[in-house]
Amino acid sequence: MQKIALCMDRTNGDGCVAAFLVQILKAVGYTTACLIGKGKDREHLLLSGKPVSRKMWESLGEEPSQTSLTEKLRLLAQKEPQLLLWLGEEKDLEKSIRENAEWEIFQEKQWSIELGKVWHGIRKQRFDYLGPGKAVKGVELDMPGDWQVENAAIAIALAYAIHTEVGEGILPEKKIRGGIANTRCAGCLEQLGNHPPIWTDRASDRNAAHILVDSVKRIAGQRPVIGILGMERKGETEGFLEEFCPAAQIVFTISTENGYGAYELAEQIQKIQPNVTAVDSPEEALEIAGLFAGEGQTTGNEMPVLVIVCPRKAQEKMRKVISDWKMPRSWQHQRS
Repeated sequence: MQKIALCMDRTNGDGCVAAFLVQILKAVGYTTACLIGKGKDREHLLLSGKPVSRKMWESLGEEPSQTSLTEKLRLLAQKEPQLLLWLGEEKDLEKSIRENAEWEIFQEKQWSIELGKVWHGIRKQRFDYLGPGKAVKGVELDMPGDWQVENAAIAIALAYAIHTEVGEGILPEKKIRGGIANTRCAGCLEQLGNHPPIWTDRASDRNAAHILVDSVKRIAGQRPVIGILGMERKGETEGFLEEFCPAAQIVFTISTENGYGAYELAEQIQKIQPNVTAVDSPEEALEIAGLFAGEGQTTGNEMPVLVIVCPRKAQEKMRKVISDWKMPRSWQHQRS
């Protein structure tokens, strides 16, 4: 069976496209290998969507995180995957593929996805995929971010194209539906709590912020939105803030590793949204946000929605903080 290497550059939702694609191919029965470009941890080396075993990881030597891309590819090749998914710069993949000739690079096309009816729900979405490939009606995905419909559709198009290269017969529609339904994209408009409702995302540019705001408005309905922001230093940050901050009733800022300090970011937001407060820690952000929002709120339908937007590492810290968080009494009363 021919082995395909597909490069995705980690921009414009490619990480989510990769997650959908892996789950579709896993449902079909293919073994996939995924290597994330600059990742040094075991969790950046995936087989069929799961990190390689610790035993495999440690077989790379005393410092497995320091081994070359070529050595990691050889490790993944031991499981004989039909698809290698590389999230990074294509030139790096090409160099390593030349040293490991069993793979053939699959040239990803600029897909012109055709969609039919799209239904956006608060937690789930449904859409009709019309091509390329065979049409699939009523595809359901268990994520609310509006952008995930297009990501899922691109993954379906890629799955059809890859199956044509490495598989036999027709790609089963049931497997496509199952793969999409089973996909979870951590940190991409992911719900972290119910009481109060807490959502997190990693949007960082103007376009992503615009789509995020539309999705959050649908989730929140008439309830106010409280934003907790921690931003990396990127050229698109100003555009993100201009789109997101006016939609929030109040914004709290936190510091991020190698990114903006909380007070520096608050100064930028002050020009757009006067209701902004810098805080010293994620714990303080949640505590103050809860106390602020709890005043005068008497019913669950009025309970504000917290939206945390920050990079991956800050999200991981937020998850732990939220799991240990003691809810303010005002919100405990609402829950009861």
